[in-house]
Amino acid sequence: MPSLGTLLSPLRAIAWIVRRVRDLILQQRAHRETAYNERIAIWRSRVDDARTDEETVSARQGLHQAQNEYMRYLDEEVLQLAKEVVQDRASAGPITADTPKLPPADRESLETAASVVARLEPPKTFDDHFLQANAFYAAGDYDRALEQYDRALELTPDDPDALGNRGIALDDLQRHDEALSAHNRALELKPDDPNTRNNRGNTLDDLQRYDEALVDYNRSLELRPDHPGTLYNRACLYSLAARLKESLNGLREAISRDAKYRKMAREDEDFDNLRADPKLGPEFERLVAEPEN
Repeated sequence: MPSLGTLLSPLRAIAWIVRRVRDLILQQRAHRETAYNERIAIWRSRVDDARTDEETVSARQGLHQAQNEYMRYLDEEVLQLAKEVVQDRASAGPITADTPKLPPADRESLETAASVVARLEPPKTFDDHFLQANAFYAAGDYDRALEQYDRALELTPDDPDALGNRGIALDDLQRHDEALSAHNRALELKPDDPNTRNNRGNTLDDLQRYDEALVDYNRSLELRPDHPGTLYNRACLYSLAARLKESLNGLREAISRDAKYRKMAREDEDFDNLRADPKLGPEFERLVAEPEN
């Protein structure tokens, strides 16, 4: 079931970072690249042309110094680039139920950017840790995301967004009891947040506490009517609870608001009860089938 949190849609990250890296090397920093490379080439030439041990040692020292300066320059540029990627990915706004998961290669690239920032400029403030956590979460590294949420909460213990996102990460780590505690605290601080209501509903659903989950989904929909992600989650719950007619109607409503849930439902095991029902199963299959052109 899709979670809704103070995260971001990371779909543009990889094309963006590749384009920026290419621009960094080939365009934006071309003159500086040339200067560093020319200096390194001069010292390499001096190493090759050295006639005495003393000249060789001196030339190698110059070469190493030039190479180290070049690497420091690259670290500075990469850090700035990675910070822009992390900032863009981790603070562009809340994710929604429409946010798909990144492919593995893209998650790895985004995680690399977050790791560069963590290595070259370790987070110090609440915002630093929160952005790092969001970036690691978007990259699919839930353990490191959780670590950064915990550090953010050490600095600001009652931030409802960090608590809610911590709950999402715990859910993805299958630590549902801990996730429930995080969502409960977030809702104490921000009781009418529809995202957190939805997310706690997901956790309660995972714990098979269906009646309580339904209360949260219904309240989320009261606060934000007709949201397709929450409608879909409630339809999943109805199927798991063997309330099959309600599940079918809820899924139909979610698909009517966003057709992407048609494909999602075809692959979702939460609808196995509905799929297997002799009477409603065929209706489900027709509903989730690809529409004819």
